[in-house]
Amino acid sequence: MPAFDRERLRDTWNSKADKHGLPKIRNVSTTVESGLKRLWQSYLKQCKEIGSQPTEINTFLNGYLAHGYTPTKWACGDNPEGKRYGIETALRQEKIDEILSRED
Repeated sequence: MPAFDRERLRDTWNSKADKHGLPKIRNVSTTVESGLKRLWQSYLKQCKEIGSQPTEINTFLNGYLAHGYTPTKWACGDNPEGKRYGIETALRQEKIDEILSRED
C-alpha cells in the first residue's frame, strides 16, 4: 500500500464523525490501517477487473470516507445498545464490497 496522508484521513473521518455523531479518531490505528489496506486492495482489484486506472491514494481514501460511506441509523446509535460505530465499521470488508460494487 502506498504512503498516504494520515492527518488528512483523520480530518476527513472526524468531519464525517462530527456530522453523524460517531466516534472520532486521534490517529490511524493498526486496526484502521488494516481496513485501509483491505479497501485499497479491493479497489485495485476492481480497477483491474473493469479496466480503469486507479485514482491517487489520498483522493480515493478520502473520497471513500467522505462520499462513499454513509453510516446507517444502526451505526449512528439507533440500535438496542445505543452504541455508535466508528471508522472500523466503514472499513469492514462487507461494507467495502457494498460501496465499491454500486453503480452510481
